[in-house]
Amino acid sequence: QQWGIADFQSARAYADTLSGNRRRGFLEGLAGAAFPLSNPEKLAWLAELEGEANYPRLAVMVAQSVAQADLGDALSLIESLRPTERLNGYRSVLPMMAMQDPDAAIAAIEVMGDPSQRDQLIAMIAPVWAQVDPDRAMNRTLDLAPGPTRDQALASIAHGLAQFDSQRAIEAIEQIEDSRIRQGPVAALLGYLADENEAIELGSDHGFDRESVLEARANSMRGISGGIMPRPFAIAPNGDVIRLASPPSATVFAAPPMVMLDDGRGALHAAAGESGEDH
Repeated sequence: QQWGIADFQSARAYADTLSGNRRRGFLEGLAGAAFPLSNPEKLAWLAELEGEANYPRLAVMVAQSVAQADLGDALSLIESLRPTERLNGYRSVLPMMAMQDPDAAIAAIEVMGDPSQRDQLIAMIAPVWAQVDPDRAMNRTLDLAPGPTRDQALASIAHGLAQFDSQRAIEAIEQIEDSRIRQGPVAALLGYLADENEAIELGSDHGFDRESVLEARANSMRGISGGIMPRPFAIAPNGDVIRLASPPSATVFAAPPMVMLDDGRGALHAAAGESGEDH
């Protein structure tokens, strides 16, 4: 990838001498190195690779890079893929779109033909949307079919609102049906509530004893490190509460579906996790 960043054209020529898995891996490295190119240059290079076995993967990587300057072009590229290949592309682009224009992101999702994909993507952008318009984000999330996707979306919304709007965070928590998923955002909220008795009552309602709540609040009062509040327990991805001997340096929460990636130039961008497909 470093070669591609330093001299994309010579690295591109070298790729033509490769075959099989070596070529596949090298092309994916080049796709990751293409960010200094203009969007027309990226799209022209990708067009030459349309017959490659890993073309859908390359297209998604290029779409994420193209989206930095033109979300419309990125969406057009994703929509040129077969329906079964589009989901990872939408996951890579829509969080960024939701940060810039939530209404446009929702509009792009609503026209999708596959209801299960729509639900997954609504759930993915819900916490971003909630920062801008919590009422609409909550209402649209509550329209999702009951189940893990809806619960995880509500948990993500509650996480995002915990520090800024505890009452709305509690409203989101109350709509989560799976009690294990519910524990994650409850744990996040305990340290933010101004009223200690309210925190104790909330914790008690969701399986946290008084000692756990007070420890969490005491740790939060000692400061916030790296934007993540230390707590004497962690929440595993399945919602289980993991008791720890001392405050962890980071807390594993149940939900947020987005991660922030460094593009190599010091800029952070929202991106979605892989779906687990074989690349």
